[in-house]
Amino acid sequence: TPRPPSAMSARKTSCIAMKDEQTLNANFPPSAEIDLKILKVKEAVAPLYNGQDCNCTNLESLIMKFLIQWEFDVTKSTSKMKAYLDWRSANNVNALISRPVPVLAEKLVGSNAGLTGTDYMGRPVWYERLEQSDLHSAAKKSSHDDAVMTKCAIFEHLRARVKLAGADKVVTITDCSGVGSSLLCHKSILQMASKLLSDANDHYPDLVGTVFLVNTPSGFQTAYNLMRAFVTDRFRAKMKILGGPKEYLPVLEQYMAKDV
Repeated sequence: TPRPPSAMSARKTSCIAMKDEQTLNANFPPSAEIDLKILKVKEAVAPLYNGQDCNCTNLESLIMKFLIQWEFDVTKSTSKMKAYLDWRSANNVNALISRPVPVLAEKLVGSNAGLTGTDYMGRPVWYERLEQSDLHSAAKKSSHDDAVMTKCAIFEHLRARVKLAGADKVVTITDCSGVGSSLLCHKSILQMASKLLSDANDHYPDLVGTVFLVNTPSGFQTAYNLMRAFVTDRFRAKMKILGGPKEYLPVLEQYMAKDV
């Protein structure tokens, strides 16, 4: 059960995580203009909706996420959302949540993954530790489409947890201590990662609030530069690429308690 933020954590939240959000949202249009854009998209996609998204609190909030993702471009947001609803219907995505999280995590990144608690904003925290052997196995045994659907099933669970917690985003921590930079730059790994990032952009817009990459190897920047084209500027602004414990622990402690 998510713990309510303490008074101390609430103060930290206002200084750190909320400041991050304010910075990201600084260039939003005026509220009246946003409401009009939401209405225009809703008129176009409502006939296709038909309960295709079981984790959606309301259609307007989902539309807002697509508008944010695509910089409030109504035409592009409408096109992306129609494709999203078609994708959910064609792949029976509502049923993915029936697959247990441990099984999904084991298939994609090994056993070192799962929900660990909440941050000071009440956002669920997902932790995963990348392992050399697990990444090799995932790249060899699974097609890229299979890896994407496994990751999507994990995202469905995360969205359900976000909804349960009364939050609107999730925080992810990816521990890279188990892999070397040469593996991250391997063609099959880059192709799979790029596919995962691209599909996450299209199907789960603005789901992630903060992305922590910790224990990154010395050559990580090279792999990141090869993959950054597959994520939006907004997503890149949420990423915090950090080295070992001396670097990442002080940063994480600004966002969440030590025992998360």
